[in-house]
Amino acid sequence: MREVEVGYQEFCKELSKYKNVPDKLLKFGHYFYNVNQTFLSDFELIDDGSRWSKAWLNNKAVDGQWITFGMTIDNSLFTLWQHPETNLLGVPVVFLSSEGQGSTIIANNLCEFLSCLGYGSDDFQSDIQYSHEEEWDGPSIVTPELIAFREWLKVELNIEITNSPKAIIKEAKKKHPNLKRWIETLLQR
Repeated sequence: MREVEVGYQEFCKELSKYKNVPDKLLKFGHYFYNVNQTFLSDFELIDDGSRWSKAWLNNKAVDGQWITFGMTIDNSLFTLWQHPETNLLGVPVVFLSSEGQGSTIIANNLCEFLSCLGYGSDDFQSDIQYSHEEEWDGPSIVTPELIAFREWLKVELNIEITNSPKAIIKEAKKKHPNLKRWIETLLQR
């Protein structure tokens, strides 16, 4: 079996632990593992997100509230936050900074996140943490792989690339103001 097929199978196996995983995340996983893993230099899907979430939280359980699916080069995490106030269509995406500061809501849902991902970035950590001040820099080079990913998002998932990741993050923060307090409470237990 090819290595990419094993990667995708492990990714799906990890996600099968959770209820209500968005179908678009599974489709994105298939694309990432089987078609194009090189469209961004600072993002990868992971097949052991629950392990990473527990490590980030110092082994505190989150009872399936976080579905961690992605990571940056510096081990910051991307996770879906299934809290009691969300529904399937509105599960927000959270960025958990490896530096311990700067964790934040970055999108109201997976489609908005994928739109930002398609915008591109050479350094998600910096772009996300400074999004309240300025727009993302975007990638230094728009590669053929990134162009192909953007086209795939449009054709396969009906997702247009945003012109302003900053606006998406700002709106998500406004809609979900309790994240910071929730994380602080969780870490104090």
